[in-house]
Amino acid sequence: MDSAYLIFYSAINVGAFASAFIIGSWDYHAIGFIIAGVLACISPTILIFHKNTGWSVEPENESQDKNMNALIPLLISVFVTIPLYWFFFEHSNSIPFKLLSVSATDLESFSSISQMINPAVVVILGILLSILWSFVNTSSTLKLFIGFAIGAVSCILMSTVLYSPSFLFVAISLVIQAISEIFVGPIVISILCQHGPVKWQSTLIGTYLTTSSLLSGLGAYLMVYFESLSDLTTLVISSVVMIIIAAFYLIIFFLSKKK
Repeated sequence: MDSAYLIFYSAINVGAFASAFIIGSWDYHAIGFIIAGVLACISPTILIFHKNTGWSVEPENESQDKNMNALIPLLISVFVTIPLYWFFFEHSNSIPFKLLSVSATDLESFSSISQMINPAVVVILGILLSILWSFVNTSSTLKLFIGFAIGAVSCILMSTVLYSPSFLFVAISLVIQAISEIFVGPIVISILCQHGPVKWQSTLIGTYLTTSSLLSGLGAYLMVYFESLSDLTTLVISSVVMIIIAAFYLIIFFLSKKK
């Protein structure tokens, strides 16, 4: 199932990559958000028109409930650790751009290019990994460990050249962060669908996305409130937290192997 959601995640990033070309050339960027909102409102009509076509949710059996009870700690850990990942991901991602000593025109141009780096890496590497994971069965918790470990490497890389960044440095950091995202973004949704009750899967995913968004918003507020906090301190905290969470998922992986 990890491969299926990675394909789904890669497909989303095809749109993100294309938007940098299309919407980036528009003077009024709000049009892009309007179009996205309209399409989001139209998409549920597919379910309305197909509600009488036989689509249904099969009732869960007793074994599924017992399996869910056994995996409650894992689901709780996902709701706690993954929103933290997105919090540190967003803020560490913005730091290099603040430090580039270039003109506003060059920075704006590079920002447009950088917006294509993340989705391009996710799409290309996502397709390759989805094929690989179809043949090689790897634990979802091990993938989360890899994602957080790579995220920590990205933060450490940024901190080592923090005061002399270059365009190449920013590009490499964005590539590493995109690789980290591949091992986290689609995998957590896969975990919720694999281990959550069928009738609650959409609720679990919606709650996870809401929690991540709220924590990112809170993080943005805290970063403004603690503006005196240096970028180096932020990156150090980010890397330490990601290393701790990576170790946590590695422990879960080895404990599950023993059962």
